[in-house]
Amino acid sequence: MTRSHRFDRYKLHVDTRELVNADGRKLRLGARAVSLLCALIERRGEAVGKDALLHAVWPDAPVEENNLPVQVAALRKLLGRHAIGTVPGRGYRLALPVSGPQAAAAQPESSAVAQRRASLPPSTMGALLGRDSDLAELRAMLSEHKVVTVTGSAGVGKTTLALAAAHACGAALRDGVVWVDLTPIASAALVPRLVAQALRIEATDDDAMLAALAGALRRRELLLVLDNAEHVLAGVAPLVRALAASSTALRLLVTSQVPLKVDGERVFRLEPLSVPHADAAPEQALGHGAVALFVDQAQAVERRFALTPRNTPRVIDICRRLDGLPLGIKLAAARVHLFGVEGLAARLSHRLELLRGAAQDVPERRRSLSAALAWSHSLLSAPAQALLRRLGVFAGGFTLELAAAVGADAQLDRWGVEDALEELVDHSLVAIDAREPPRYHLLESVREYALQLLAEAGEEHEVRRRHAQAVQALFAAFEEAYFTPELIEIEYSTAHTAEIDNLRAALNWCLAHDGALGVAILSVVAIFFESMGLRREERMWHDQFAPFVSKDGVPALTLACFRMRRSLVVLQARDRAAVELAASAADTFRSLGETVRLYFTLCYAAISSYNFLSVEAARKVLDELTAIEMPTWAPRLRSHGALAAGVVLQAEGRFDEALRTMKKANALTREAGEDPGYGPANLAFLYLQAGDMEGAISMAREALAGSKRGYEVAEAIALSTLALALLFSGRHGQARQPIADFFAVCEDKSIWERVHIAADVFALFAAGEGRYRTAAQLLGFSDHAYASIGNRSLSFARAHEQAKTAVERQLDTATIDACRAAGAGLGIPEVLALTLQTPDSDSTSPHAEQPLRGSAERQE
Repeated sequence: MTRSHRFDRYKLHVDTRELVNADGRKLRLGARAVSLLCALIERRGEAVGKDALLHAVWPDAPVEENNLPVQVAALRKLLGRHAIGTVPGRGYRLALPVSGPQAAAAQPESSAVAQRRASLPPSTMGALLGRDSDLAELRAMLSEHKVVTVTGSAGVGKTTLALAAAHACGAALRDGVVWVDLTPIASAALVPRLVAQALRIEATDDDAMLAALAGALRRRELLLVLDNAEHVLAGVAPLVRALAASSTALRLLVTSQVPLKVDGERVFRLEPLSVPHADAAPEQALGHGAVALFVDQAQAVERRFALTPRNTPRVIDICRRLDGLPLGIKLAAARVHLFGVEGLAARLSHRLELLRGAAQDVPERRRSLSAALAWSHSLLSAPAQALLRRLGVFAGGFTLELAAAVGADAQLDRWGVEDALEELVDHSLVAIDAREPPRYHLLESVREYALQLLAEAGEEHEVRRRHAQAVQALFAAFEEAYFTPELIEIEYSTAHTAEIDNLRAALNWCLAHDGALGVAILSVVAIFFESMGLRREERMWHDQFAPFVSKDGVPALTLACFRMRRSLVVLQARDRAAVELAASAADTFRSLGETVRLYFTLCYAAISSYNFLSVEAARKVLDELTAIEMPTWAPRLRSHGALAAGVVLQAEGRFDEALRTMKKANALTREAGEDPGYGPANLAFLYLQAGDMEGAISMAREALAGSKRGYEVAEAIALSTLALALLFSGRHGQARQPIADFFAVCEDKSIWERVHIAADVFALFAAGEGRYRTAAQLLGFSDHAYASIGNRSLSFARAHEQAKTAVERQLDTATIDACRAAGAGLGIPEVLALTLQTPDSDSTSPHAEQPLRGSAERQE
């Protein structure tokens, strides 16, 4: 009888040395290649050394060793490149399952022999950096549960962790560990046969294979590891189910990008390695797995590499941009000797092309990030593939609603999006953040790959438009609720603040492709920017989109909303355009019957009228908004009206009423559950306006103690108020620090317009120190600034007059005129330097001049 062996889709007749495919067609194969195949079959599952193979293929003739790879390459070309595996330093091994007389003749071995012959790869403990807690948790889970599946994204290190667990657990099990790598097979039907081959279990009938395996393992105290199962789950799941049901001692550990979803399965979702904060010191950074792995792998190719204070921030940045994925970190670190840390970081914008390894003893999909992601992508259904590439447009994550808005089309409805998203989560391509409601995100490497696929599919423009439209709709819904007169509880912190990156991405796209849509987005994000304290960023976006407001296609309501908010944006920069913008928006809201938006617009129109027109004009606007306001409106709306009323009342000199109204505005803001923001700073300034210096000083310090990120203008107001109150109180020496802090805030936050507004404070400070020429220059700077930024407040006007009086007492008219003319041309750096000079270093002041005294007595 002819002996034969079956491989995947092939049959080898040993005696006739013929290779036949599944259709019965004979394949041409040289005699040397057949001899090599027979030698590998006889020692299947083992690594066969080159000398043994050379003797088996060329028994009677000495040949060069390089003849062997030629025959191996011929077999791989015919059987598949994974059919024969290379074991570095040991030789080659047959990776395909084999059946036939040799297999049938094999008898179950003793547990000791089985453990020795188990195909457990060598331990890679050196590469298990940062996984100590994961390993301990996985071992504990294996001790308690029959079936454990390690899942995670491509390149996260599932196999490495499972291998470490297998070596750690093997010694405690009577029958040891059997490792089965499922990578070589493409058919799920071959899973039981490959496992049987690894276990040396006799089974020739495919239909009886599961039963034979279950019977053979029923009494084994064994850990069976099935590695890389995601592409053959249809074969792995029934096998695991049958084996788990038949044995109480057997443990099954599976690595897969996707859970098996069988009864009794426990899923161990492996997360990327931890990455330290950007400012971590070298010794702190090495305590995180991502950096420790990077350093270890870098030293493998460059023994002199070391983590230093200089390169640590860049190494951390590389690890963060690689999402803490071990595969990406290993591939990146392997190129440190070529590019250096800085050069490597600069090239990471092309990480999918850059990060490729040269190792030939690992599957192709582990040789690059791109290949690993392509493998994961190939396992997805068509709807999941479509959704993945579309999700790439999200920055900073997304909700289910946003995913549906962007991912759905004529072929993929909302329900289809939900199913596809679940598939992507199962395949570890989409991560779920631990919050409620759930929020999803792609790792940056996956996102880059998804965007690459999106461009290749020719969908990028349309999908990015849908993304921008979805962002606009999200914020429009909130803005509409905010402007609803009734009291509505709005949870902004969770539902909207997380979308800041998506908002920025949408605006950036609109800036280049659809200005009208960008205007529509900006028309509905006013409250968002306000609540986040991002007024300066809002102003930047408004400046960039201002040219688009005159374009066709912008609806009247959208345009009015944009102008309403822009009026406040330019008001903060003390731009006279605020008056015209507010008036234009108000006219549109009146014509459209938008009462609440009209009210909101008038609140800031009143302030701009006071700044740039007159107190009378401000009163007229305030009377209109007071007539509109309803006492039943939500506190958050009425707080804006109270703020406007407080400003107008203090301009009219009705300070007691103004204080009560400002306090009411703060109370309404807190009642609405919102941060008072500018409230304490505004109150401090109002105390200053009313002449209550101690009240101003106390409230300004309270405002500074409670200042929060994003309220830099409020911080600047509080500092200038504190400085001026101290000057008015005769405490000139104490004013230097808040003035220095004021300049520091303006410089750090780029709010230089506040320097122009507060210039009279600096003039009075210089005069108080006896630096009269400097004071005269700063008065000139202030006069020049206020020629374009509107009217001075009462307190700044008072400071201006006191400084002017002091200067005129000490300097002659010609000197004053020359100094003021010079001051009109000063830039911000010169103003800062002049203001903070010390008296003895001020070259503009005679040594004989004495500091100004008694300014508190001369104030009005």
